[in-house]
Amino acid sequence: MTDMTDRPRLHEESVRDVPQLPSESGFRASALAFTAPLRIELTRSGLLWFVPVLVGVGVAVAWNSLRPGVAYWPSATTAVNASVVITGPLVAGVATWLGSRERRRGLAHLRTMSSRSGWLFPAAEMAALLLWVVFSYGVVLLTVVLRTLFMGPSGHLGPSAVLAGAMGLCVHAAAGYLVGRCWSAKVAPPLVAICAFGITLYGSGQYGSPWYVLFPVLIDVPDPFSAWQPGLYWRQLLWLSSLVALLVGVAFHAVWRTRALRVCVAVAAALAVLGGILTWQLRGVYFQPGEPSFTYACRQDGIKVCVNPTFRAALPDLVTGFSDIAGKLDGTPGEFTGLEQRPRGVGGDASAGFRPIHMDSLGPGWLSEARSEFLQELVDQDACMDADEDRYLLTEAVASWIADDAVSKDDARASAVNHLRSLSPDESTVWMNQHFADFQRCALAPSDFTRSTR
Repeated sequence: MTDMTDRPRLHEESVRDVPQLPSESGFRASALAFTAPLRIELTRSGLLWFVPVLVGVGVAVAWNSLRPGVAYWPSATTAVNASVVITGPLVAGVATWLGSRERRRGLAHLRTMSSRSGWLFPAAEMAALLLWVVFSYGVVLLTVVLRTLFMGPSGHLGPSAVLAGAMGLCVHAAAGYLVGRCWSAKVAPPLVAICAFGITLYGSGQYGSPWYVLFPVLIDVPDPFSAWQPGLYWRQLLWLSSLVALLVGVAFHAVWRTRALRVCVAVAAALAVLGGILTWQLRGVYFQPGEPSFTYACRQDGIKVCVNPTFRAALPDLVTGFSDIAGKLDGTPGEFTGLEQRPRGVGGDASAGFRPIHMDSLGPGWLSEARSEFLQELVDQDACMDADEDRYLLTEAVASWIADDAVSKDDARASAVNHLRSLSPDESTVWMNQHFADFQRCALAPSDFTRSTR
C-alpha cells in the first residue's frame, strides 16, 4: 500500500508523463499550437458543403458573364470578378454565422478555460474561412482560364485584377465575421447577406463617382478597344487587402487585447487609408482614355474586312455576310470596299476607305446584328425619328432588300421589297442613286416603288 507521504512524488511523475502543450514563447510553438484548431475548422461539415455551392454559383455567374465566342483576357478576368456579386453576399452570410457560433452556443467560457491562447480558436475559424473562400475563387478562375486558353486568347492576364478580385471576396468574409462576433442573432446572417448584395448593386451604379472604385466588386467588362486605368487594380489590391487586415484585427481585439495586435490594427488602418486615397484619386474612372495598341487582323475576298485580333474567327463569315451588301451598294453613295471593326460612340470612326462595323461577341445571331447595325448607320436616325410610320417602313424595306432578308407576304414592306427585287442589277443601282438621299432621311414615298419612277 502506498504511503501517504509518497503522493506528492506520484503527482509529480504523473504530470511529467502527460504530454505538454507547446510553449507559446516562440513563433514555431505558436504555429504548431495553431495547426490543430485550423485542421478542425477546415474539415467542419458546414464549410465543406458550403464550398461546392460557392464554386458552383461562382462558375455559373462567371461563365454567363463571358463574351460568347470571344477570348480576351481582361474581359475574362472581369467575368471572374463579377462572380463576387453573388458569391460575396453568400460568403458574408456564412461568415456571420461562423463568427456568431461561439456566442450563440454559449461556448465562450470554454475558450477561457483552455491552456492555449484565447485567440487561437477564433483565428482558426477566420483562417479556415479565408482559405476556403480563396480556394473557391481559385477554382472559378481556373475554369475561366482553361476556357479562355482553349479559344486562343488575346490581351494580357493581369495578376493584379485576379488578386484584387480575391481580396474583394475576402472583404465580404472578414466583414461578415466581424458582424457575427458582435451580433449573434439568428437573423444576422441573412440580413448581412442582403445588405452586402445591396451595397454591391449600389456600387455598380456609381460609375464616374470618386467612390466607385473603392467598392470591392468592379464588374464593368472591358472590350478589346478599352483598357483599365494604369495601376487601377494594384491600388485597389492595397486598399482591399489592408481593409481585410483591419477587419480581422478589430474582430480579434475582443479576445486578444495585446499591444502587438493594436500595432497591427494601426498599421492596417494606415495602409487602408493610403490605399483608399490612391484608389480615390482615379476619380471613379475605370477605363483609360483611348484604346490599347493592337494590329488588325484582315481578310480580303472582294471586300477587305479588318477586325480586332480578338474577333479573328469572325473574318470568314464577315466577308461572306457583307459581300452581298457591298454588291447592292456598289456604284451608289453608300458603296464601300472595306470594313473595319470599331467601338461605338466617340472615337469610333473607321480609317480612310473603310466603313465601321461593331461587334460585342460572337454569340448566336452576331452576324445578323452586325449587318443590321451597319445598315442602320446608313440612315439619319434623327430624321427617321421624325418621319411618319409609312415612310419609316419604306426605308426599312430598302434595308431589308439590301440585306436580302426574308419578308412575308403580309408584311407592310413586302410590296416595296418585291419591287426592288424585280429590278436588274443596273436598274437597282440607278434606283439607289436617285433615291439614296430620301432613303437616308426616311423620306421615301410609295410612288418611288413603281415602274413609272424609272
